[in-house]
Order: sequence, then structure tokens, then C-alpha cells
Amino acid sequence: MNTTLTDSGLYKLLINSHNSEIIFGVSVSAIPATLLDKMKKNERESVSLDPGVINHPNDMMMWYFNDSHIAEITGDRSKICTDDQCKERFRDRLKFVHGSLTITNCITTDSGLYKLQINNGRFSIIRSFSVTVTDAFGLSVMEGDSVALHTSVKMTQQDRIRWYFNSIHIAEIIYNQSNICIDVECKEIFRERLKLDSHTADLTITNIRTTDSGEYKLLMISRNSERIFNVTVSGSDSSSGAARASASVKLAVFLILLLSC
Repeated sequence: MNTTLTDSGLYKLLINSHNSEIIFGVSVSAIPATLLDKMKKNERESVSLDPGVINHPNDMMMWYFNDSHIAEITGDRSKICTDDQCKERFRDRLKFVHGSLTITNCITTDSGLYKLQINNGRFSIIRSFSVTVTDAFGLSVMEGDSVALHTSVKMTQQDRIRWYFNSIHIAEIIYNQSNICIDVECKEIFRERLKLDSHTADLTITNIRTTDSGEYKLLMISRNSERIFNVTVSGSDSSSGAARASASVKLAVFLILLLSC
């Protein structure tokens, strides 16, 4: 049927034989109700939520973050963070740019569902955006060391988290129940070298190897956020030391042979 935004409005059915009429109010959402605009950003980046509609003088545009009112535009007048909770969360990081809501200097707690509701007295349009802000840490360690990936999270009974290594599921905590390496691939890679703190979700890798280098992702399902750790494991000095020792032995043998001639 290819319904568009401009099809929103009042539809009137006039029944002449009964001298009556029926009025239908139709609201067309910018996207299907089952879909969201999904956006992914790193910390300290900016994200712009563009509704894709033109703001008319009679329109009222209301923005919500996880069902909390954060901003609005009515005609030429705009308001941002009129309550203390919003001000505390965003701290002057919300801006209107040509009708779009822009979040500057993003942090992980900005992750969540942003909803725009447009009303003009005749129809209502709702547009939703799912925003995920990731926090990437870079860690460099030596082979044979242990490394702890600290989450700065205090787990609750309702929390659900999962750890991934280069897209391989390696650990999880679901409602206080923790599991490590539940599949064969993870067991072959880490061989009982992973430890998971059930209270903080910190992941520790013991006796780390160069093959453990890569991206470790913590997905906090219940909080709709994630953190990324980029781990680089350098080879230990033992291999270079062995190479130097081998070279020294070869040089000594050469000198002995040379002197004996």
C-alpha cells in the first residue's frame, strides 16, 4: 500500500443515506513499529538524531530518553533539559541542529532509546533511535603476564552481561549465574586461563599468549551498553634471549675452529 508520512491526518466518511459521518484519525510512523534506527558511536564522539521531517510552525516536537522528557521544539522556540535529572545526565551536551537532536561528547551512559513524538493537532508521528556508545580501552601486555579487564560495574541480580573475544562468546553472567567457555572453540583458545568476577564482571586472562591479542567486548544486555578492550600481547624476551645465546655459541665455535687451524 506504500503509506507515507504525508498520509497522516483525518479521514472522513460521509454516509448520505444515513445523514451521518465517521472520522478516522490516522498516524503514520516514520519507520515500522518493529524497527529502530540503530546508531553506534565511540565515547567522546557526537551523534545526530535526524527525524527526517520538516518542522512546521504548528508542530510540537518532544524528545524522550528512555521515556524521560529531555527536549522539545514548538514553532521557533526550543527547550532542552528543563529538569535537574536531565541536566545532571547530559550537562549541556544536547543541541538542536536544523531540527536534529545532537549529543556531543558521548559517554556510555548515553546509550539507550531516544524517541521523538511530533504532534500538530491533526496527527502524531513517533520516531525511535537506539543509540549504543562504546568505550574502547587499549592495553599492551607481555606474553606470560596476567591481565584484568576492569568493567567498573557493580552487578545486581537483574544484570545480564556477556563477554566476547573477536566475536567468540567466551563468558557470561545471567542473573548471578556465571559461565566461562561454554563452547569448544573458547576452551581450545583459552584452556582454563579465564577468570570471571561475578560481583564486578571483571574478566582476567592468566598466562596470556600472543594469540590472545584482539578485541574483547563486554555487552551489558540489561543496561543496553557495551565496552571494548583492545588487547595487544607482545612476545616475551625469552625468545630474543635464546636467539642471542645461540648466536654467541656459534661465534665461540667459529673462534675455536679458527684458532685451532
